[in-house]
Amino acid sequence: MTGESAVEFVILGVLLGALCIPLLGEIVGVTLIVVLSVYFLPTICAATRRCRGRSVVFALNLLLGWTLVGWVVTFIWANAAPKE
Repeated sequence: MTGESAVEFVILGVLLGALCIPLLGEIVGVTLIVVLSVYFLPTICAATRRCRGRSVVFALNLLLGWTLVGWVVTFIWANAAPKE
């Protein structure tokens, strides 16, 4: 690779990087929204159903939702709890 083609390669890389960074930010943002929506799905269900103990569902979902068991328990509780 000659010096001139190396410079062109670097310039091309910088231009491609400048184009990809905003796209990467959008992908990360959308992914974060989807992941948080799924993570807090039991809380969203409890709030929309206006079930009793929705604040407890939120607290348990926040603290134990990262475990699969905690998430499933809060999801079942949010959908099985009686409405106000």
